[in-house]
Amino acid sequence: MANFTNATETPRVLFIDDNAILADAVERSFAADGSIAVVSECKDVPSALTSKDVPMETCDVVVFDPSQTSADPAETLSAIREAAGPVAAIAYLPETALEIARQCLQSDYDGVVSRSGNIEMLIDAVFSVSMGSLYVDGCYAEARSDSSAPILVGTEALTSREREVVRGLVDGKSCRAIGNDLLISGKTVETHKYRALSKMGLTCARELETFARRNAWAV
Repeated sequence: MANFTNATETPRVLFIDDNAILADAVERSFAADGSIAVVSECKDVPSALTSKDVPMETCDVVVFDPSQTSADPAETLSAIREAAGPVAAIAYLPETALEIARQCLQSDYDGVVSRSGNIEMLIDAVFSVSMGSLYVDGCYAEARSDSSAPILVGTEALTSREREVVRGLVDGKSCRAIGNDLLISGKTVETHKYRALSKMGLTCARELETFARRNAWAV
């Protein structure tokens, strides 16, 4: 996965959870580790996603449990990236939430970690995703299987949502039009576009069109 433009040597984490005790424990553990900076913690998930008091623009990684909101994981992630830009996102889920983990991975989350695991696993996940890697807790291994349509040649490293965006770009659609098709904002499409092109070693839509023709996509 691509490195994030706002990544730093010391990842800055925003931890969002409706369990105040857990939030405090995670913050203390990160502080004790000394290599992760907690810029803020929130204990009211739905309002945290839209609150102007939450310093999302200062973070590199957002850790939260999407099952604590009424929205689906894709909508929750979209709201966060609307506020914070192309930050890395870790879904911190109950161990039994396999289906939600699958939805998260299909929606371009950068990591899924069980709340039942030790804090060292979460710390490892934060470092992995802040460097552009995908982190999947072993208990969610099944969630990585994808039985969707065949993957276009050259897009194997992309998430399913990034492939949808790339397909739309090759078809000549604008980011706004792609967003309308996928029910996400144009800004979120831009984020997917940036990350997809970076993974493919490309810099612009013209290079993507050339790449598509070279790999025998129907364009």
